[in-house]
Amino acid sequence: MAEAVVSSVVTRIGDLLVQEGKYLSGVSNQVELLKTELNLMQGLLKDADARQDESEAVRWWVAEIRDLAYDADDIIATYALTVGTRKGGGIQKFIKRCSCILDEVITFHKVGSQIEDIKAKVHCLRTIFRDYGIRESMIKGGGSSSFNERKREERQTFPHLDHDVVGFDDDLNKLVEFLLKEGEGNRVASICGMGGLGKTTLAKMVYNHKKIKQHFVRRTWSYISQQCQRRRVWEEILIKVQSPTKEERDEIQKLTDAEIIEKLREVQLQKKCLVIIDDIWDVETWNSLCVAFPLKNTNSKILLTSRNKEVSLQVDAESFLYELQCLNKERSWELLKKIAISRRKDCVTNTNKHNIKKLGKEMIEYCGGLLLAITVLGGLLVAKQTPNEWEDVLKHIKSYIFKEDDLRVNKVLSLNYNDLPCHLKPCFLYLGHFPEDFEIPIEELIQMWMGEGFIPQILHEEDSEDTTEYEGEQYLRELIQRCMVQVGEISKHGRIKTCRIHDLMRDFCISKAQQENFLQITKKNIHSMEGSQWHIDKIRRLAITLESNDNYLKGIKFSEYPYLRWRVPNVFKKMEQLRHLYLPFDYWTGEVPHVIQILSSCPHVYKLVIKSRIKTLTETRLFSPNLAKLELRFAELEEDPMPTLEKLPNLKILRLLENSFEGKDMDCSEGGFPLLQYLFLDHLYSLEEWRVEKGAMPNLCQLEINCCTRLKTIPDGLRFVTTLRELEITNMSESFKDMLDEGGLDFDKVKHVPSLVFYNCVWKR
Repeated sequence: MAEAVVSSVVTRIGDLLVQEGKYLSGVSNQVELLKTELNLMQGLLKDADARQDESEAVRWWVAEIRDLAYDADDIIATYALTVGTRKGGGIQKFIKRCSCILDEVITFHKVGSQIEDIKAKVHCLRTIFRDYGIRESMIKGGGSSSFNERKREERQTFPHLDHDVVGFDDDLNKLVEFLLKEGEGNRVASICGMGGLGKTTLAKMVYNHKKIKQHFVRRTWSYISQQCQRRRVWEEILIKVQSPTKEERDEIQKLTDAEIIEKLREVQLQKKCLVIIDDIWDVETWNSLCVAFPLKNTNSKILLTSRNKEVSLQVDAESFLYELQCLNKERSWELLKKIAISRRKDCVTNTNKHNIKKLGKEMIEYCGGLLLAITVLGGLLVAKQTPNEWEDVLKHIKSYIFKEDDLRVNKVLSLNYNDLPCHLKPCFLYLGHFPEDFEIPIEELIQMWMGEGFIPQILHEEDSEDTTEYEGEQYLRELIQRCMVQVGEISKHGRIKTCRIHDLMRDFCISKAQQENFLQITKKNIHSMEGSQWHIDKIRRLAITLESNDNYLKGIKFSEYPYLRWRVPNVFKKMEQLRHLYLPFDYWTGEVPHVIQILSSCPHVYKLVIKSRIKTLTETRLFSPNLAKLELRFAELEEDPMPTLEKLPNLKILRLLENSFEGKDMDCSEGGFPLLQYLFLDHLYSLEEWRVEKGAMPNLCQLEINCCTRLKTIPDGLRFVTTLRELEITNMSESFKDMLDEGGLDFDKVKHVPSLVFYNCVWKR
């Protein structure tokens, strides 16, 4: 995580040098040199990050460099803001500038000294890292060399099944069926998914399957460590498929790499061999091994397991990719029952069946469908002799599974986290902000990531997609692919609207976030944060979960926490990169809401959602010219908003919802809404007449009308909107529908629309 912090800070410092260079002129040389030092440190941090458990010293060094990077970011950004507010035009600003010159010289010297101090400490730590044996790592993602390698070696796997496993029948049958197929294009099968799902277990079941044993003359199992030596792997597989004598083994060890490859390829071409390679680390690892495995003109097969989906996709374009998912509740219960109950004949299972089943099902909720977690839980319950002991396990489930002595679950989750690419680590830890079982809205989450600087800023170009938001969606999809995040609600158009994080993963997320001093969480008192091992005066992100109507926030002296950052209203106009602005529902003063005043202060706002009574729309000139998405809800506008809104040059999406307009007539004039693509009119109960002139909304693609119960019909001018591809009418009268349906009086207005959809249009006017 320290690597991600430093990377993010380096990027922000670079941006500040470009955007605020005129305000940094006095310290720009020191800033450039500090940026260079931090850049050099990044390569070492990949290794150091993953070696924090080796010693307290490494953990302290990593924390130190992380905090130094944060401090540098704070100092430089605050300095740019402070100096920037003093500069500008006008006589008053000039007088103020003259009075501040001496203070500014002192500030230059102070900030310059602070930066020099940080730079010297970073340089010193970089030297210590190298002296300690921490080296630059070129491994992709967050994972690193020695620590992760040792943990992976501890997980060395073998093809023997320790016990029967349930819940994998469908998965097993599909894989076996594929591996038994003859013919070209059926050479490689891959099992991918997050650690702990049971990839290795499933591969063992394939290896030991009766039909597999009968079909293949030779079967081999090879576990791949991160720093795998391909020579060792080739030798190991060749020995297993040839079953050589001791003398022949000695001869194999004398062969060159080319000779081993040739013999290994030859035996796979001549005999039906199944080669199972467990835990392929990355694409590069496979590329280093693949020359010894023919994919054509052979009946031999290869089965790979990997947490990295990219490995499976790049091994063979025609390969069979099997993505392992978390076990559902039924399969989880069956597995737990198999491990902890089926072989027992004591009082626990005989006389308390109903209670035991209830307790067991409550416990597996916490396991999140992770086979490893369920297996650990089953092993614990086997030794519990009474229902009271089962209840005790349920009461302390987190401690038993997550903090058990061998930490097996924690180790696997740590490996999954370390496998994340650098840019995804802060995005994952940020999920710890949200309460347990919370449905996280995707759009807001991505905007939060953007605000934090986790997603590189991509300039919005005319007629282009929202590229920064799109990049954020790709980040989220990758976390979902890696099973770190679960999909929540999906829209009718197939887009993910919400996501969630399972309790087991959330506990790990919070633990890691606190360990990294990335985030602190409190429910009751800021001075008693659970699991915190850092000084509270260093807190940079604080998530406060209020219970009931507790309003203890008023008693917190936030001035005691100088590293926390705040969006204060009187600086909105200085936020040149501000794209999204959310305001409280009750952000209101008398008849004039604050939002009207703020609109003119945010020239770069891209999306605006107003859920408040405003009665009258402000002048068009006060809206951001970059505004692309606008939603009004409960606005209670008394005058037609269209003459104002249609002049917004970049507006693409407009939603007028739930009493946002209380008038009877609405007009769209020629040339209005030049870029509008989507329009939604919802619960506008007073609207009766809507007129659209020819030439209005020339780019409209989708129109939805819902529950506008007094609207007589759609505008005649829609016949000229040739770009319209979808018209959806919902909760309108049957007569309204009949007029638009084929053969109806108004069908000519919409006959050019490819998709005309009606929902629940059955009530009588």
